[in-house]
Amino acid sequence: MKPFVPEYIFIENASINDPLTERVLDRFHRIPYEIISDGNNIKIFKNSSFAEGKRTLLLKRCRGQFIERCPGTRFSLCCNYYVAHLAINCHFECTYCCLQSYLSNQALIVHTNISDFLAEVDTFVSAHPGENIRLGTGELADSLALDEFTEFSKEIIPPLSNYSNLLLELKTKSNFIANLLSIKEKERCVIAWSLNPQHIIDTEEYKTASLIERLEAARKCDKAGYKLAFHFDPIILFDGWENEYQQVVNLLFEYVNPDNILWISLGGLRFTQAGKNIIQKRFPKSSIIYGEFVQCPDGKYRYLQQVRTEVYRTMHSWLSERAHRAFIYLCMETPAMWKRVYGENSRIAGEIQRF
Repeated sequence: MKPFVPEYIFIENASINDPLTERVLDRFHRIPYEIISDGNNIKIFKNSSFAEGKRTLLLKRCRGQFIERCPGTRFSLCCNYYVAHLAINCHFECTYCCLQSYLSNQALIVHTNISDFLAEVDTFVSAHPGENIRLGTGELADSLALDEFTEFSKEIIPPLSNYSNLLLELKTKSNFIANLLSIKEKERCVIAWSLNPQHIIDTEEYKTASLIERLEAARKCDKAGYKLAFHFDPIILFDGWENEYQQVVNLLFEYVNPDNILWISLGGLRFTQAGKNIIQKRFPKSSIIYGEFVQCPDGKYRYLQQVRTEVYRTMHSWLSERAHRAFIYLCMETPAMWKRVYGENSRIAGEIQRF
C-alpha cells in the first residue's frame, strides 16, 4: 500500500512550533501549506467533497479532552473501552466508514500537542485507581496509517508502558510498523488489525493494506514482543462468506501465535440511513447495503437477528478452537445477543474487562 501524501496542508498558528509540525513540514517540504488562526473554521471545505477533504492535512492543537468513553449506545453491552483522539479522519476509503456521515470537518486532522495528551493520560489513570483501562486511538482515525510522519507510536508507547493498569491499543488496516519495531518499552501496548477476506478488501476497503500485508505485519509485531488483537468488524455477508471467513481465520493462526492474542472482536455490518445514502452516492458499485437488514432501537440497520446470531456463533467456534486465551467479544450488540451467542449462564459482565 502507498503512504499518504497530502495535496495541501493547513497549520493552526498555535501548532507552528510543535515538534510534530516540524516533522510534517520536513517530510512534505514540497507540499504547499498555509498558516491559519483557527483550525475549526476552514471555509474552503464548505463546498468540498468528503474525498477532497481527505487529501488535505490540518495540523492543530486539541483544545478539549483527548480521552472519552467509547460511544456505545444504551442498547449495547459496552466493553468499557476508552478512545483517544490523536487524529481525526482517514485517507483510506472504506465504503462502510461511519466517519462519512459523522464528521463536520472534512480535513484529515492531526493533533500536535502530544505532551498535553500524555499529561491527560496521567490524570485519567490517577482518577481511575484499581480499574483496568483499555485505551485505543483507532476510533476516529486509523492508528498507524500516518505513523510514518506523525511518529505517534514512538511518542506515546514508551511513556504509557509505565502504567500497570492501562493497555494501549493501536488499531489499523495498514502495514506501517517500522516505528513499532524500533520501540523497546512496549509492555503495555497491543497492536490490532481489522481483518476481512481479500474479496472484501478489494471491493470495500480501498487504499488499505492487503490481508497478507496485514498478517505479515502482525507476525513481525508478534516476533518483536507485542501483544496482539484482531477485529472482524464489520463482518460483511455475501455468497460463500463462510468459506472465505474461515480461510481468513486459518491464515491468521498460520501467521501469529494464538497465545499472544489478547482479544478478538466480532461485529456485523451496521449503518445509519444517512450512512446508507452516502454509500450509495460515493460508492455506487458497492452492494453491501442491499441485503436483508432491520432497523434496530439505536437507529442503525443490521443483519437480521437470527442471521447475526448464527454468524457470531460460527465465527466464535472457529476462533475459540485455536485462540484459547483470547477474549472473544461482540461489538455494538445488545445483552440479549450476547446471551444467544454465549449462553444464558455466561458471566458477561465479569469477563468484559479481562485482559
